[in-house]
Amino acid sequence: MGVKVTKETGFFFIAGKYNETFTFTTAESVKAGSVFKNDVGNVIGLVVNDVTIDAEEQEARPVAVLTTGVVYVDKLTATDDEKKALLASTGITFFGGSPFVTVGE
Repeated sequence: MGVKVTKETGFFFIAGKYNETFTFTTAESVKAGSVFKNDVGNVIGLVVNDVTIDAEEQEARPVAVLTTGVVYVDKLTATDDEKKALLASTGITFFGGSPFVTVGE
């Protein structure tokens, strides 16, 4: 009997092995691979694992955010504008994908 994976909950978009993550807190539920923004709306990085906030408690929880590394661009759920912001304001670079998003397009 083996282990059966029923749902990807993180790391599925990370392409490189040299990555830098930091821990932030969130009061909202977030999905792995989504863009994480600070309180004023600036893009900080990508959420590494799903974080679910209980509707009753609504207590802030820690969230791991990838700020530097290589990710598969075609596995991200981010919009083109969010991808451009990731390239411009973080140390994240994209691997693969079609079309490849570049800053300034």
